[in-house]
Amino acid sequence: MKKSAGKMSLIVLCAFILAAMATCAIAEDTYTVTVNGTVVSFPDQQPYVKNDRVMVPVRAPMEAMGVAVSWNNTEQSATMVKGDITAVFTVGSSSYTVNGEALTMDVAPEIVVDRVAFPIRYCAEAMGGTATYNDKTKTVAIVTNDVPLTGKVIDTTVADSGKSIDMMAGDVLTITLDSNSSTGFLWAFKANPDESCIQVKETYIDPPTDAVGTAGQQKWTITAAKPGTVGIEIGYARPWEHATLENTFTLTLNITAAPEAVEYTIGDSGKIATLKMGEEMTLALESNPSTGFFWAFTQSPDANILTYSDVQFEPAPASPGSPGTDRWLFTPVAPGTTTFELAYAQPGSTATPDKFMSMTVIVTE
Repeated sequence: MKKSAGKMSLIVLCAFILAAMATCAIAEDTYTVTVNGTVVSFPDQQPYVKNDRVMVPVRAPMEAMGVAVSWNNTEQSATMVKGDITAVFTVGSSSYTVNGEALTMDVAPEIVVDRVAFPIRYCAEAMGGTATYNDKTKTVAIVTNDVPLTGKVIDTTVADSGKSIDMMAGDVLTITLDSNSSTGFLWAFKANPDESCIQVKETYIDPPTDAVGTAGQQKWTITAAKPGTVGIEIGYARPWEHATLENTFTLTLNITAAPEAVEYTIGDSGKIATLKMGEEMTLALESNPSTGFFWAFTQSPDANILTYSDVQFEPAPASPGSPGTDRWLFTPVAPGTTTFELAYAQPGSTATPDKFMSMTVIVTE
């Protein structure tokens, strides 16, 4: 009886040691996830790395992206919905679907400490966002597709044909034109525009109904890259009838350099900054990620008035562990007044943040 008890104690001890080793392996490094510059809080299971992928409990970052998440316990799957995007991820499977299309990832969702951990990059990108990883700060930075990072957005339709439009580098212009491929007609550039000045992306918008012959839309998203004058000419024709155009759409884009951004530092905390539409401002704050401290928004600016890029860390030209600079770029969206605040603290800590930075920004025409 004593031998059995001794063996049982040994088994329990070994199991405890193995569990502790597994926990230590997962907690070897501290990883941070941000969405549009705001740190996501994970109250229980923390992010970890598996097969070079950062794994996280997905609900918090997805909801920060504006994604609705539902869990099917029977199928062990999570369904994520945002706008017209629906993605389904299943525990133990490296396959997932986005709007019904089957895709593959290199690591499967898994259950860890009673929580389901997902590879965050695949989830973020499936929902239309972008995810970048900074190995120095161990941070996954997610930016949603509905937050313009720089410049203003100018929407045009067929009614704007023939106009001359003034833009600054960083501005985005869209062209949306009705198109009915069932007739054989398509919109196409008569000559490729100067891509040294602009970047062009084309997409097709499906018809609103499944009725045969219903028109859809072709859409071009044009980002102004550098100063210059660019002529846009798009013709509507059957590809095999280039000489016969059903319709023509033209624009002239006059692109100027964006004004240099005004820079603010921690010494400007509490001040009021005034920006005109088209101007930008940067915020530069000393930071040392090697200490485990990070700047994070405790109050984000009103996105309808002022947007900001994800933080960029610029290390100092010194030995590892030296402080560097966190830098954000702020861009006005519309006239108004908004306030933001950041705190310098260790993610998940309940201690009072080491430093604060706040500003009020007034955007004028």
